[in-house]
Amino acid sequence: IEGIEKELDDKTKLLDEKINSEIHLSNIIISKDKLIDDLRLEKNSIDKKAEALQNTVDKSQKEIEILKEENEKIQKQLQEKLSEIKELTEQKNKKLFSTKEVAEYKFETRKYTKNYDVNKALRHKDANVKLVIEELKDIAIYSRNNKDYMIAYVALKNIVKDKDRLEKIIKEIAIAKTKQRLELDRFINAISLEKNRLN
Repeated sequence: IEGIEKELDDKTKLLDEKINSEIHLSNIIISKDKLIDDLRLEKNSIDKKAEALQNTVDKSQKEIEILKEENEKIQKQLQEKLSEIKELTEQKNKKLFSTKEVAEYKFETRKYTKNYDVNKALRHKDANVKLVIEELKDIAIYSRNNKDYMIAYVALKNIVKDKDRLEKIIKEIAIAKTKQRLELDRFINAISLEKNRLN
């Protein structure tokens, strides 16, 4: 009987060990499955974030493309406007005076050496308007002071009431200023050529 009991105890112990081993193995398998599930969930989360990020990038790229197209459109419109303004200015200048009129315009050299005082001229406008208009015109053409030129020009527009006469005066000033600019350009070019020749 004792031998049978001992054998039974041994078999019971082996059975317990086997059961414990299977339980341990089962726990390992469960832990492994849980880990796999956790990793799968983490991967899904990462995939969703990546997809959301890609959508944001795609949206940003589309917005950038739209902005680039709008910018190109604005640049094109601006260039067209600038060309239009340039063309209108050229047409206006052509109507105002011709190159022949500029070439034939004669300066009164003595008037370049005269001292001009625009404020003094304006003080006499009530006494002799005709004389003041001529003085202001000379200041606008011959004065080396840009401030005096602008004051004289604006004063002429306010004093001369006859539209045709004002247009004639403005035309003469424009012709004179254009010729002065052309002569100055020629003078600068001549100096540059001489300087290059000497070098």
